[in-house]
Amino acid sequence: MNRKTVFIVDDNDDFRHSIAWMLRGEGHQTVEFGCAGKAINALRAAPASELACACLLLDVRMPGMTGPEFHDVINREKIEVPIVYMTGHADVAMAVEAMRKGAVSLLEKPLQNDQLSRALESAFTADRQATIGTRALHDRNGNTGNDVFAERVEKLTPRELEVMDCIVDGKANKLIAYEFGISVRTVEVHRARLMKKLGTRNASELVKMVLTCRQS
Repeated sequence: MNRKTVFIVDDNDDFRHSIAWMLRGEGHQTVEFGCAGKAINALRAAPASELACACLLLDVRMPGMTGPEFHDVINREKIEVPIVYMTGHADVAMAVEAMRKGAVSLLEKPLQNDQLSRALESAFTADRQATIGTRALHDRNGNTGNDVFAERVEKLTPRELEVMDCIVDGKANKLIAYEFGISVRTVEVHRARLMKKLGTRNASELVKMVLTCRQS
């Protein structure tokens, strides 16, 4: 069996070389691309056996073709390779788009070694649905992350559920406040409480878990 291959697509040469060097030190095989076009051509030519033990680290913002546009091509041509997004400008709307396209995860630059390792582990796992996101949730009874998360969602108040749905839709606090006729401060309180109840550290992680749960 070949070593697991990580395709790295990023127009920043220094960043790309650094990530490749680190991954090779952990035993991975790496293939680097400075632009999306060359990466797509390589994936098109790659045998299915190679893609079966590979994943893709994809920068969001690149000249010529963005990461999401690249992902659209991959999906349209049915090239089966799990994708982990990388970005220095993450926001909730971006996380929503990434997960709806089928991404395994979205990581913020500079990449943290532990988060990258978990994302790659999810990407290389056959049943990625149960381990998707920046961290898996399990309880002492052996329930899956989705089961635990669903149970936590049931404990939210009606207003917290509404705010959660708005966050997943990528709405800003000001817009949420306007729609519900409440203050921005009140939205912030609801947001903090629901994040604590759900065990999520940030909006991007919340979006990933909610979308994963809905797809189960």
